[in-house]
Amino acid sequence: MGHRLVAPGALSGVSVRCCGGMGKGEAVPACTQPPTHCADTGDGCAGRGRRAIVRGTVTHRRQGEGPLQLIFIAGTWGSGTTAMAAALAELGVPALGPHLHTNDPATPNAFELLPFRDLVLRYTDEATLTIKPDVVAPFARDLQAFAAEVAAGKHGAIVGARPRFLLKMPLAGLALPYLTYFFDLSVILMHRPLEEVEMTRQRRGWPELYGLAGGRVLVNKTFGALMAIKKPFLGVSYEALTQAPEASLAQVIDFCGLDDLSDNVARAAGVIRRA
Repeated sequence: MGHRLVAPGALSGVSVRCCGGMGKGEAVPACTQPPTHCADTGDGCAGRGRRAIVRGTVTHRRQGEGPLQLIFIAGTWGSGTTAMAAALAELGVPALGPHLHTNDPATPNAFELLPFRDLVLRYTDEATLTIKPDVVAPFARDLQAFAAEVAAGKHGAIVGARPRFLLKMPLAGLALPYLTYFFDLSVILMHRPLEEVEMTRQRRGWPELYGLAGGRVLVNKTFGALMAIKKPFLGVSYEALTQAPEASLAQVIDFCGLDDLSDNVARAAGVIRRA
């Protein structure tokens, strides 16, 4: 089975089998400390401080103005986040633009929205996979401005029965506790055995950070961020997505409330290719 709804609060300090395991029955490494000690997630005492700073920094929404639904695709590099983003875009979820393009002919479009990518890179350290210190207030202000830009259509039209869009950027998994302030957040967590992630990195000729070495760290910290926001998420294995794409997308439609797009499943499944 490739997917399962997981409640992050159940993950504290233990290893769990999420979504049938990360492929081939592996246990998913959870955060090695209880969430009150996960500095990168901003939970516990640090989280209360972050929440207070954000509330004092951002302006309140106008009465009756609801947040956009953000379908955020999390996971390590090489775990299938691009394949999922491409499928959801074909399904009819706006991916906005412009996107980062890569040197990999199998996945030339990374589906990473450049303005969002630039924003995240200002406040994170990709080399250490951490959020930079003392950036809560400016990060919050810039994310609020970004949310306003998206709502105004600056990065592309948001059409359909519900105001929603998708984002994908592995490093932004660190920022999930920030994103939940400004969007109605639905998280899809892609997972794949890290040995396969490493093989993909080698094929692409990318630095070690984007394979096994960085993946071990990023999957742990992304789980810590998911625990901090205390919202269920949908885990989807790369194997399930590539072997049974229509079934995987049906799970996503159910979890994210995309019933109005269900007629497009076959077309969306057709863009998924194993990389």
